[in-house]
Amino acid sequence: MHHWFIAGNKTLTQLAIANKLDKKLAQLNTDYEVARSANLSKPVVHIISKRSMQQWLTKRGKEGNQNKMPVILNESAIADWITFTGVSL
Repeated sequence: MHHWFIAGNKTLTQLAIANKLDKKLAQLNTDYEVARSANLSKPVVHIISKRSMQQWLTKRGKEGNQNKMPVILNESAIADWITFTGVSL
């Protein structure tokens, strides 16, 4: 299972975003499409506020416009992120 954390407002549903994301990933990457047909589940989308992402980056010493949310988190960063956001995986 792969989780996507998307900053934004909650006007779109998590399911709608997950479906669009899944479709686009399959269009862009044939390996993804094959994995999805075999054993990879749909992406799980969590919508959180941009402010929450900024607060977490600040907490980790990554404050400022040149710092971006990491694309992939290591195990300690995942644990910290889960604790910070309260999201259950």
